[in-house]
Amino acid sequence: MAKYPLTVRKALGKKASLGPIPADMVVPSIMGFILALMARGAFNLDWPVAVMLCAMSFVFYFFLVGPKSWKFYSLFIKTPTLMRIIPRYLSPSSYERNQSQKKSRRTKGNRRRR
Repeated sequence: MAKYPLTVRKALGKKASLGPIPADMVVPSIMGFILALMARGAFNLDWPVAVMLCAMSFVFYFFLVGPKSWKFYSLFIKTPTLMRIIPRYLSPSSYERNQSQKKSRRTKGNRRRR
């Protein structure tokens, strides 16, 4: 038996992150920042507008690809409405009789009343 109890690192099984930002979102946020700077230069935007564009690109990417993106996507899925339907019972022995009645109705030209 071991002299010391086994310890498990608390970081095992967790994803790496930089504060509240997951590590797999760092590169896309840097790309959004670079694109915002390029848009600032191309369209002659002010700094506050470029910063807002950078923040919007990060937020949109985080909503669409982030760890809990299902919360965003579930807003657009319509929930099904459930209905109780009771089918009419047709016995196997009455099938041929019903088919012959349908044919006779068609040939006579009678209309069904509604």
